[in-house]
Amino acid sequence: MRTICIPADFLIAVANLQIPADAEEQMQRLMDRNNDGQLNSDERKLLKSLVEMSEVLGLLRAKAQSLL
Repeated sequence: MRTICIPADFLIAVANLQIPADAEEQMQRLMDRNNDGQLNSDERKLLKSLVEMSEVLGLLRAKAQSLL
């Protein structure tokens, strides 16, 4: 296995990443509408993309935090 050096300030920056507030708000609105069964197909696709982005970001943050 190869070892790489990652600067601590980079890991801290990754660990502190957040979804932009407007994307978070949009995702919440879409989730609320989804719960009410009011999404069209384009909105469902957008919601899926936002949720996937949130999940990937969460995994990146968790990995960075584990390396600190």
